Amino acid sequence: MKGSRILDDLGGLAGGALSVVVGLKDECRSFAQARRELMLQRLDVARGAEVEAVRELASRAMAEVERLAARFSALEERLAALEQHLAAQARKGDDGGAGPGVEGV
Repeated sequence: MKGSRILDDLGGLAGGALSVVVGLKDECRSFAQARRELMLQRLDVARGAEVEAVRELASRAMAEVERLAARFSALEERLAALEQHLAAQARKGDDGGAGPGVEGV
């Protein structure tokens, strides 16, 4: 009987020690997470959502740049055509004093 009581006490002591170890592990994990969050705040590191928002803005900006580049190219082509038209009229001497004949170009 006495040996059984000692084993029961040892089992209770081991169970208590295990509970303390599990609690200590959880406490260490919480502390480490809090320290990590504090370090990230001090470093001013961007979060995933912020990175995605910036990535979306960059994507939109690139699309706008491509659109404007295409528009610029089209305007350059129109300008070249106008210059050719005006040069051809100047060679013909067909101005007639009515200003540059850019109609229809």
